[in-house]
Amino acid sequence: MKNVFIETYGCSANQNDTEIMAGLLKKDGFKLVDSIKEANIIVLNTCIVKQPTYHKMNHLILKYKDEFPSKNLIVAGCMPQVIDLDVSCVGPHNIENIVDAAKLVINGKVAKFTDKKYTEKINLPKHNKNQVIDIIQILEGCSGNCAYCIVKNVKPTLISFSKNRIVDDVRKACERGCREIWITSQDNGAYGLDKHDVSQLPELLREIIKVEGDFLVRVGMMNPNNILPVLDDLVEVFKNNKIFKFVHIPVQSGNDNVLEKMKRKYKVKDFKNIVDKFRQQIPDISISTDIICGFPGETEKQFQDSIELIKDIKPDHLNISKFGAMPGTAAKDMKQLDPKIINNRSAKLTKIFHKIALEENKKWIGWRGKILLDEIRRKGTVIGRNFAYKQVIVQGDENILGSFVNAKIVDCTGFYLIAEKSFTWIIP
Repeated sequence: MKNVFIETYGCSANQNDTEIMAGLLKKDGFKLVDSIKEANIIVLNTCIVKQPTYHKMNHLILKYKDEFPSKNLIVAGCMPQVIDLDVSCVGPHNIENIVDAAKLVINGKVAKFTDKKYTEKINLPKHNKNQVIDIIQILEGCSGNCAYCIVKNVKPTLISFSKNRIVDDVRKACERGCREIWITSQDNGAYGLDKHDVSQLPELLREIIKVEGDFLVRVGMMNPNNILPVLDDLVEVFKNNKIFKFVHIPVQSGNDNVLEKMKRKYKVKDFKNIVDKFRQQIPDISISTDIICGFPGETEKQFQDSIELIKDIKPDHLNISKFGAMPGTAAKDMKQLDPKIINNRSAKLTKIFHKIALEENKKWIGWRGKILLDEIRRKGTVIGRNFAYKQVIVQGDENILGSFVNAKIVDCTGFYLIAEKSFTWIIP
């Protein structure tokens, strides 16, 4: 009666919430299973950041209630925080109540834990999906109020977690054998803005890299307006060998008028200045950004500005979203574009980026260096990451995960690099 299957959607913060819920359940004697058929309890950890995902979550809830009527369903994540659901729920602020919820549903009762109590998600029991990677949230909420964002309704208040506890969590992860640390949140650049005038992210990273051990830190998304005031400090700390040379800075549009309508707090030139500064100081750094296609009122000329921006900066990664209005957001009340226009713009930008990505990855052919093997790909191959967080396909199996190797890049696609079959081990 205590078998639990957890299915997770969404961002790395959501993935971390799942690992914490799994850790709490396991500690209380529940058994985690890999198949719904084996489970008595299904936990669906939901995401609603985009319209297609929102519709998928609704579909899955109905599907599981219909196909598995005898199993107990708990909907977790962002969805139950803003949508009234006729099922048991655990919101993102209440993951510590997952055991209480599980015990209630086993006894035939409905569980509802969706208040906003804002506890720090640090130093809690954790069941890592990947034993090489540890995900650590550093804050809840954000400092913005973007016109399209429903997540702001879920996490309206910025709460930065304790620096000392975050560093302690990193230390414990390294002691467990983790080699890759993901620093994550809705906006890492907002760290400390609930107590200080400027971001405290550079200071936090300086403390993290003092932790002993052979590990690498991936710093997650940072909004441009929050890192501009501390850009020099941030670039300097990124030079440390323990930090992946990878930055995710979402621009969302290449046109200032659209950015203003989105209620983004920066201009295109600010974004470009950030990219230029990182590239000047840290050659070969990987740049990741986001573009929304078809925001209400976006003209063809304004969309072309986004295309020109992407052609100019040539990012290594680009997350392309088709705009879809979400309930409870300011953009919901704006005049929407024809879906055909949005689809065409997304397809056009995708084609352009795929060409850029392939051209940029070809530049890595012939490179030789240190790679951390961090993920299973499929039988006979694993995924590794080099200093720029470039995905590298390496011959091997799960037994070599967590190892550092020296390998040579011999081929690529627009999505990953391919290492030659032979490599040498690096002994820490």
